[in-house]
Amino acid sequence: MATLILIPGHWNTPACYDALLTALLSYGYSSATVILPSPGLDAETFDLSSESTEIKWTLTQLSKIRRDVILVLHPTHRRSEYYPRKLEKMHAERSLKSGVPRMIFFMSYMSPRGFNETVDGNGREILEDPAEFELERGTVTVDSEGHHNVLFQYLPASEAQHWAARMLPESVGKFWSTSQSTGWRHIPSRYMLHSDHRSFRVPYAHYKIERTRELSFAR
Repeated sequence: MATLILIPGHWNTPACYDALLTALLSYGYSSATVILPSPGLDAETFDLSSESTEIKWTLTQLSKIRRDVILVLHPTHRRSEYYPRKLEKMHAERSLKSGVPRMIFFMSYMSPRGFNETVDGNGREILEDPAEFELERGTVTVDSEGHHNVLFQYLPASEAQHWAARMLPESVGKFWSTSQSTGWRHIPSRYMLHSDHRSFRVPYAHYKIERTRELSFAR
């Protein structure tokens, strides 16, 4: 049975998955989270390299004991561009038949290699983005309205408030770093749309898909 590795989204700690980990265990699934350096700015994070190191180490350990992995990432994370390809490479090096047979993007980032929002643009005019950039501090935060109306739209008000109070500032550099790899170019992928997603609305999802095709063809 595969092990689920759950990566918390921007501004969240691994605690956001506590209830899910408990539920998965009750069904016999093994799962874990990874503590990343960018939330809370315990270490200055200017790109995804430090997070890549943490997640790659976790995947490597699982590969050594021949475990299949399901990597779960939050929709607003650009990390989905990177790790499945790395995991597939590790399995190939060990002559294992398992790996990452398919990638599924659920209302999430899908960008070409070398993509940088500050250069290529990101369609923010059609994005319901609750992020507030504080460049002098090097952080990105979310206001109260964004907490309740976008990030925690499916939760009861009391539970949304609980998690909103525990959100941490993120490093601004991670949002503007350049994509280094694109797993979807090597692995069969599917993009799933959800009409009621308040951050990645359908027009923005279509924009990301078409923009990715355009830039990938150009490069």
